[in-house]
Amino acid sequence: MRWTTAQIQAMETTDVAAFKTTQVAKLTTDQVASLTTDQIGVLKTAQLAALTTDQVAALTTDQVVALTSVQVAGLTTKGSECADDGTNPGDGDGGHCGAQDAQVAALTTDQGAALTT
Repeated sequence: MRWTTAQIQAMETTDVAAFKTTQVAKLTTDQVASLTTDQIGVLKTAQLAALTTDQVAALTTDQVVALTSVQVAGLTTKGSECADDGTNPGDGDGGHCGAQDAQVAALTTDQGAALTT
């Protein structure tokens, strides 16, 4: 089931916290950007780790500020250690895992500044 942005915004934090990591990974960048700071705050580190670099880049500075230190520490800082998926021999990605590379590097300057304030 695909949710609309409005449906996601209307969800209780308990519903958002219950998202499977695969569901989080399927959210559009608009949907990620529409999550409330309360909703962002209940995401587990595994759910955040499922975000692609594009989704991470879509986070608003308010959302970034709402992340706890534990959540921030859970963001990946280097490429995923996945088996090569064979599409680009030697690149070391595992298909979907390749999209998870360096979430921290995907943060914009404004988002990074929001983390340090």
